[in-house]
Amino acid sequence: MKGYLSICRLLIAALALFGVTGSVIGHVYRHEFNSVFELFAQFTYVSNFVVAMILIFVALGKLEDRHIIIPLPSIVLTYIVFSLFLSEGILREDIYSVIEHYVIALYLMFDFIFFVNGKNTFFRSLIFAVSIVVLYLIYVFVYGYLTNGYYPYFFFDLKTKSVESVMEVVFYINLTLVVLFIIFFALKFVQIALYERFNISFFSQKH
Repeated sequence: MKGYLSICRLLIAALALFGVTGSVIGHVYRHEFNSVFELFAQFTYVSNFVVAMILIFVALGKLEDRHIIIPLPSIVLTYIVFSLFLSEGILREDIYSVIEHYVIALYLMFDFIFFVNGKNTFFRSLIFAVSIVVLYLIYVFVYGYLTNGYYPYFFFDLKTKSVESVMEVVFYINLTLVVLFIIFFALKFVQIALYERFNISFFSQKH
């Protein structure tokens, strides 16, 4: 089972990279990026890339599967923000967008719930999970300042929004991320406890 799961994780990692690559090529073709540095200001690309790297390292045995919780809140946050504020509906999205914003997030939740069997250290894992978003936000605002106003999303745009409103958005984004992490951490903690109590094996432990 572990061998098949590793192959599946590698395929999903490849799919995430395929989605990002296809999306980037499309934006470049339409001349929507003025600099390569603007690529790193897209949280969709960042979150999908981090997911792909974690899945590759887990599949190759370089990381334990419990580390999947680190990019999980970020990719779910990508799905939530895109669905609520940026998308006109899944049927209007191209295949690359569907992969980046829906498929990868749904798969990672499925993987975490059904296959991950390792316990995490709460605060250490939370710090790593939050650092993805914090470092991204620092980059976005520094780059926006240096370029005199490039902001990838309307709710970050300091040219049209007040500093207070943007900081409020930043606060709620980080709060949502922390809440998502706590939910996933608690679910896995309870799940492992119940499995141990009733002697149930995870699918990834079956041969």
